[in-house]
Amino acid sequence: MPKKKTRTRRARPAGKTAAAPRRASGAKVESAPSAERNGASHAQTQRIFEPAEIAYVQRLAAALTDLGGAQATWVAALQDAVGSPQLLKDETWQARANAAVGAMLRAAGEMRVSPLPESMAKVDATLAKAHDRVRLLAQRYDKVLAAADPTLIKSLSQHVDAMLRYIRDARSQLTSG
Repeated sequence: MPKKKTRTRRARPAGKTAAAPRRASGAKVESAPSAERNGASHAQTQRIFEPAEIAYVQRLAAALTDLGGAQATWVAALQDAVGSPQLLKDETWQARANAAVGAMLRAAGEMRVSPLPESMAKVDATLAKAHDRVRLLAQRYDKVLAAADPTLIKSLSQHVDAMLRYIRDARSQLTSG
């Protein structure tokens, strides 16, 4: 009589967990072992998004991507002006920098996603502050251009820093549930 083959299950390597479960809507949920490994309780890290929230987050992500691209273009233009102050009076440079500021303003406005799921009101309020900082940045930038003084460019960084801080806060609110 032939020997019966038996299969043994190999243990999962330490630190490895099964794939995180998915909800019918497609929103990923962090598993309890993974949450505990990250130093948090399961209840603190599990976040299940409803369809309206998923749509909100997708539109917000697109706006943030646009804002990041416009900001990068604008910062590069400002760095050029710090290195070559005469650019502040150059029409081609001004057109490029102004277009980037306009794109930042549009993208910051698009962060204010509508319709707004009720659960995202706190996130939206924080993003409103980021949008306000972009508007202040644009106003201050206009003054820097009018003065054609490259030493004033550094003063714009406080608005960029505040905008980024509000965006980080909103992200934290979004992920904490």
